[in-house]
Amino acid sequence: MKTRLLFLVVALCATHINAQTFNEVQKLTALDRGANDSYGYSVAIDGNYAIVGAWLEDQDATGGNTLAEAGSAYIYEKSGNGNWVEVQKIVAADRDVGDSFGLDVDIHGNFAVVGAYTEDEDVAGGNSLNNSGSAYIFERDSGGTWSQVQKIVASDRTAVDGFGLSVAMHEDVIIVGSYNGYDENGQNPGYITGAAYIFDYNGNSWSQTQKIVASYRDYGAKFGCDVDISGNYAVVGAYWDRTDENNANVMNRSGSVFIFEKNGGNWSEVRKFTPQYRGSIDELGWDVTIDGTTIAAGARFQQTDGAGQNPIAGAGAVYILDRDGSGTWNFTKKIVPNVRASNNFGDAVSISGDYLAVGNRLNDTDENNGNPLTYAGAAYIFARNTGGANNWGQKQKIVASDRNGNDRFGLEVGLDDGQLIIGSPHQDRDASGNNQMTDAGAAYISADPLLDINETIFTTVITAFPNPSNGQFTIDLGKEYTNVTVQITSMLGQIISSEKFDSAKNIKQEINASQGMYFVSISTATGESAIVKVLKR
Repeated sequence: MKTRLLFLVVALCATHINAQTFNEVQKLTALDRGANDSYGYSVAIDGNYAIVGAWLEDQDATGGNTLAEAGSAYIYEKSGNGNWVEVQKIVAADRDVGDSFGLDVDIHGNFAVVGAYTEDEDVAGGNSLNNSGSAYIFERDSGGTWSQVQKIVASDRTAVDGFGLSVAMHEDVIIVGSYNGYDENGQNPGYITGAAYIFDYNGNSWSQTQKIVASYRDYGAKFGCDVDISGNYAVVGAYWDRTDENNANVMNRSGSVFIFEKNGGNWSEVRKFTPQYRGSIDELGWDVTIDGTTIAAGARFQQTDGAGQNPIAGAGAVYILDRDGSGTWNFTKKIVPNVRASNNFGDAVSISGDYLAVGNRLNDTDENNGNPLTYAGAAYIFARNTGGANNWGQKQKIVASDRNGNDRFGLEVGLDDGQLIIGSPHQDRDASGNNQMTDAGAAYISADPLLDINETIFTTVITAFPNPSNGQFTIDLGKEYTNVTVQITSMLGQIISSEKFDSAKNIKQEINASQGMYFVSISTATGESAIVKVLKR
């Protein structure tokens, strides 16, 4: 059945490749929603799991014990019929007034991480330092319950660091942003120069393994305002950085993006990126995202179009960088929407494979650029090869089915293969459009059925790495399985290879075919199955 389903999807891809569209499938609101919760301020999605942060929410997991703006987050799982169901509300074990738990969130496999950037205490609940910040890690057990397994803080925490203002995780690594003003050795203080902290998982717990900072730490740069990680690559935004790639030509709040690579267990800066034609108050790096060897970074106040012309104050733009075969990160494309306005395009970015989602919370118009509603918000989908190789052309503009003024739809976005989650923290109505509560918040799930094929019923997380690759990659099944079948199929339905393994955990594979996207189908004799997309470059 899984194999026949795969061929059906492939056939659709082959015959309707130009008709791919993300359609809204569900509006999410909290079961215990309340006014001014700001639910949807942060969102993330990974396979069948999603998480939504509500950093201004007041109640604990049972709906009691009110603590103003302690914050919370909500875990969703996709059921067998495709519906997203709220399975759990999570809060910090040591929650307190004004902690801002849920300001940023991420989810990957059976783990979730939640930032609480104004939390005050260390991991033991003592040594209070005002707004030093923390992050909390939750794990899903075999019964489907998410439990807090660890609280993490910076090893050199100080007051007003805001550790946890940004969080990201991939595989067994977490990265956390902070406004800490000291260098990687805890020396040479500077005003909110910023830092990011790497935590690694040893199979039992997470521990800090490195603090990373910019090679040139600029006054007030806010390095760490946003972070993301993919394999051995990490990206850090510094939206108030003032200097160019050569650390010269000061422009106030022009912003920059820093790229780090892991080599020999150590993370090192390999590039600082600023555009050739930058401007004051561009705020490049406000939001950043990475998937494989592609990075996107928002510059929400950038004024000019993709060609550097036609300035519009505060219009916004997104910059794409790709890593080539020699290991160099190159600027690929500057992206703006087909119809530009003074509305901060690039508020949020999320990339998955050959698709990019961009949030635009101050956008006024609907999907056809009409019917203006002030700050209703929108999101955009761009595709790598639309309009030419690496052109990143606009595929779609998305708005909420029940859009209203000041919803701020698109303040945050999360993209995973063919699934997109969009935060709308100022939305007032529940999932059925009733029970108005000011700024209670909502999140919207959209999906492209031609891309959303990663249905997985393994009890472990299945990964393929490196991805993209030169054709040689490894499938990690998470644990050892018996009687495993691996089949690789092209976008046109051609079987490239099919192998059986008596016992396997890490399976090496090679795509002996031309560059492009391939579907890897994995199944076991006991009924586990998954489909993973692998890109050969």
